[in-house]
This record gives sequence, structure tokens and C-alpha cells, in this order.
Amino acid sequence: MNSSLDQNSYIIDVTPENIQQAVLEASSTTPVLLDVWADWCEPCKVLTPILENLVEQYAGRFILAKLDAEAQQELASQLGVQSLPALKLIVDGQIAGELSGVQPVGVIRELLDQHVEPDDAPAETPEENIRTAIASGDLSDAQQLLSEALTAYPADRTYKYLAIELYMAGQELATAKERFEDLSDFEKDTEEGKRIEARFYFAEILDDAPADVDYAKQLENSPGDADALYYLAAMMAEALRFDDTLDLAWRLFQSHGSYKSGESKIVLLKTFDLLGKSDKRSQEFRRKMFNLLH
Repeated sequence: MNSSLDQNSYIIDVTPENIQQAVLEASSTTPVLLDVWADWCEPCKVLTPILENLVEQYAGRFILAKLDAEAQQELASQLGVQSLPALKLIVDGQIAGELSGVQPVGVIRELLDQHVEPDDAPAETPEENIRTAIASGDLSDAQQLLSEALTAYPADRTYKYLAIELYMAGQELATAKERFEDLSDFEKDTEEGKRIEARFYFAEILDDAPADVDYAKQLENSPGDADALYYLAAMMAEALRFDDTLDLAWRLFQSHGSYKSGESKIVLLKTFDLLGKSDKRSQEFRRKMFNLLH
């Protein structure tokens, strides 16, 4: 563990003896992010440098409390921990939010920022700067920023994903796929990995789409047209317009369950992957999908 962070007391180790004072009572003034980990847990080791970077960036606006689930099995059980790594944000002695598994730094930051006091002069993170550059079409700047981030944070998987997104933004789909294949099975199976894989899926649909067809016009003339719903959903996904993707995918699944030998179901599931498991829209339509099927 980084000694400078220890000296600043931003990171503590949790035991049954100090959890009341160092976590529950301390959370009344400063949010405490509880990181439940174990030495044998490889994903936990991936998450550690990400959390330490956040601790350094937030400079005391939250405390990172690390709980060794192997050494403190009873305490982990009392906290309802079922899988590792597990993150629980404690505010005023209560769990205010939680995440399981390794999450992109942006997801963890989003959880923190709901309860952590804002910085008087918050600086954009490298991830935010890169995403801003990609969104604005400044791909050369994004590439430079990404190169610097990969050097500074080699263990942060976020920047591996951003490299793939950058190639996709530059229409270098083959290279993006090569970079994706270089990821470990674990990295591919994360929420962000599945989101990228879903984007590949929709990009391939567009590659195979018949040329010179105005699917928006086709859908306007025939609101239930399966082909129009299918290809427009892919177009909306490529444009990152996920609300529209979900609407079109749901209409296709609801009305054309047997389309392309059940492809309508895959389109909807891939849309859920784009949104992520924690997204309320995804949760709502998963329930609707289950009810329709059963």
C-alpha cells in the first residue's frame, strides 16, 4: 500500500475493534468507501490501484476502509458480502450505495460523487478528458491523453477500454476488435467489456445492412416493419443514442419474436449490455421481457 496515502490517513484497515469508530462513526462527517477484498481474489488486486488513485485524487473527501474478507469472515458475513470485490459506501452509519465486482473508475466516481463534498475547483480526470476529446472528434488529442494515462495508470483497465473506443471512433473497427481480443477473459466479461462487445455487435449489423435504404422513412411509412426496427436500432446504438436503441429493440422483440430466427431477442439483450446492469431502464425492460416470455 502506498505509504504517502497511509501517512495522510485516507486508507484504513478494518477490524472488529475499529469498525464502530473508524467506519460507522467516522461516516457521519466523511463518507467511507468500504472495500471488501481477499488476497486470493485476482479482481480485488485489479481494483486496488484504481481505488488508491481515487483516494489520492479526492484528497480526503472520502476514506477508503479495507476489509480483508478472509481474515474477517464473520464481519464480512454480517455485512452481507456474497462476492468479491465488494464496495459499500457508508454515510451516516448506513449503506448509501454499493457495487460488486471490478467497476470502471467512472462508475465508482459516480457513486462517490452522490455523497462526497464537491471539490472547490475540481479538475477533470484523465478519463473525462479523453472522453471529451473523443466526443468532440479531436481524436489526435484523445490519443495523446490516452497514451499519457496508460503510462501513468497501467493497472487501470478503464484506459484499455478507452483505447478500443478510440479506435471505434476513428472507424478502425478491425483494430478495435484486435485490442478487444487482447483483453483477458475476465476483462471481456466485465460490464464495460460487455458494453464494448455489444457495440461490435451493432456495428456488424450495419456492415451487413443493405445499401441505399432509408430505414427511417421506411419505419415512418410502416411503423411495424421488422427490418426498419432492426437496422435503425443498430444505427441508434452506433450513435450512442441508447434510449432510441432501447425503444426500437423493444418494439422489434415485442412484435417480431421470431425475426431472423430469434435475433430480436439478441438485439434486446445487447441493448441491455449497452446500458449496464445498474441502469434503471435496463432493469425495467428486463422485467418486461421476462413477463412477456413467461
